[in-house]
Amino acid sequence: MSRRSRRLAQDIAAAPSAHAAWELLRSQANFDQIHVAACLHRMATQQASPPALQELLSYVEPEKLDVDMLAINCWSLAKLHKAPGTQALWRRLVSRAELQRPEFSARHLSNLLWSVARCRETEAKSLLEELPRQVQDMSPQGLANCFWAISKLQGDNLQVVDVLANEAKLRASELKAQDLTSILWSASTFAVRFNDLIRVLAEHAAICAPQQSARQLTNAAWALATVSPEQMRKTVEIIVQKALQRGPLTRDLCNLSWALAAVRGQASPLMVETIEGLQHPTVGLIWALCVTRACAGPLLMAGVRTGRLSGGPAEVAQLLWCQATVRATGSELLTAATEHLPELSSVDVSRCVWAAAILESELPAAKQLVLQAAEVSLHDAATVVQVSWSLTRLQLYVPQLLERFSFLEALRPQDMALGAWVLAFWHFVGNRTFFEDIGADLTYFGAQDLSNLAWAMAIQLVTNEPLVVAIAVAAQRKISSEMTPQHLCNLIWSFAAMSWSGVNHFIPTLTRWSNEVLQRSHEVETLGLAATSWSLATATARQPRRSTAGRESPRR
Repeated sequence: MSRRSRRLAQDIAAAPSAHAAWELLRSQANFDQIHVAACLHRMATQQASPPALQELLSYVEPEKLDVDMLAINCWSLAKLHKAPGTQALWRRLVSRAELQRPEFSARHLSNLLWSVARCRETEAKSLLEELPRQVQDMSPQGLANCFWAISKLQGDNLQVVDVLANEAKLRASELKAQDLTSILWSASTFAVRFNDLIRVLAEHAAICAPQQSARQLTNAAWALATVSPEQMRKTVEIIVQKALQRGPLTRDLCNLSWALAAVRGQASPLMVETIEGLQHPTVGLIWALCVTRACAGPLLMAGVRTGRLSGGPAEVAQLLWCQATVRATGSELLTAATEHLPELSSVDVSRCVWAAAILESELPAAKQLVLQAAEVSLHDAATVVQVSWSLTRLQLYVPQLLERFSFLEALRPQDMALGAWVLAFWHFVGNRTFFEDIGADLTYFGAQDLSNLAWAMAIQLVTNEPLVVAIAVAAQRKISSEMTPQHLCNLIWSFAAMSWSGVNHFIPTLTRWSNEVLQRSHEVETLGLAATSWSLATATARQPRRSTAGRESPRR
């Protein structure tokens, strides 16, 4: 390149505006692809797409570009990808990149992959195959760009993904705050595959927190909460507190609140104060406060009554769920949800009727909502079961809804367990009890599902011994992980009651469960302890079978 040509390229790159760069280029009688690339780059850096852009694009000749000019033009076009006329040129550039793959350096490859991902050019996924050859020569920013590109392109080459993850783990200490956050966020979209990497980066994320912006901290908290909510609780709480001290924007505050809610962390006074200070707090922020056990009740209901919290049917359903979670008083949301029932999705109907069953202080409005929901055309099987459960909680008997249980299909494990509980509660004799739908594999049944199943079998005097054995085995596996004392008390009562029907060889199991309840007795209500004591005495007595109708059970 001559000195004059080099000077022209520098002047175009340093032009004060995109328009000035274009005028400078057009004033030259002779310009080449380097000058065209410099002008396009100037437009991209200013995010400007003047009328002259179409003419400038016509000057780009991909077949004459070397790898440097190709990478620069791809980056510029990625920045301007929403401008008219860029797609046709982009496809030509990608075709040229495929031919020049062996000539790429690590820097070229990371920049090109970032550009391809920004334009969602999934046909260029084959460029990922070059990563194993270049990954060790990449800069920290290059690693971050490649991770981001993979997350957007959803690359399915396991070898490439693993090589990139291993390199990031080895060089975690070299990553700058922005690169660290970018990799954390990108890796979280492949949570199952990158758990080890997330754990390594989490330590550095806490160390780098003072150098990160509120947005970067927010993305880091979101990523950690997405991948490993139980293990990352403390780290997320630290990062959220640091981000709050930087005065995050409302969008960042929503994501921070979500991250804290996902790890079941404790909302700090600063978070509550920040949200309370907003003129229009969002529904998502209120939801996060409710999940994080912060005192959101007064803020929630005050926002509803003053109009600061408002929205469509879906927002009303979420706010009502929040009210039930924190047990706040007030019937406004119940009334509003009743009016919007025909407009709600199946999921939102389930949320509303669950909330109505929980808000016992607002019984008239709660009953009206649930009865109205029973009359709405319900097409989703899970919603039918949930509405029936809520009716049962409120002591409302609607046999027409229970009759529909015989025709429900595609039920989840929790739906079958809850359906069996509802039918047993009313001693409803229909064509289906759900027990015949449940096999010996109870892997996907939660602790509460097992408790509901056992209670229903005891009440209906069902003697399906293989199912009883399966419940006992599954419950034993969940004792240390998710089994609450109340679930245990229900199971102990149910198995003791079933012993009167001939299933009487579970004395060792009952003893183990009772010892577990004893160790956690401070968490158990009086009714649960009484039921457990009665169950042990009854089961060990092994008296002849008699009715359990007069025995009090710890119904939920």
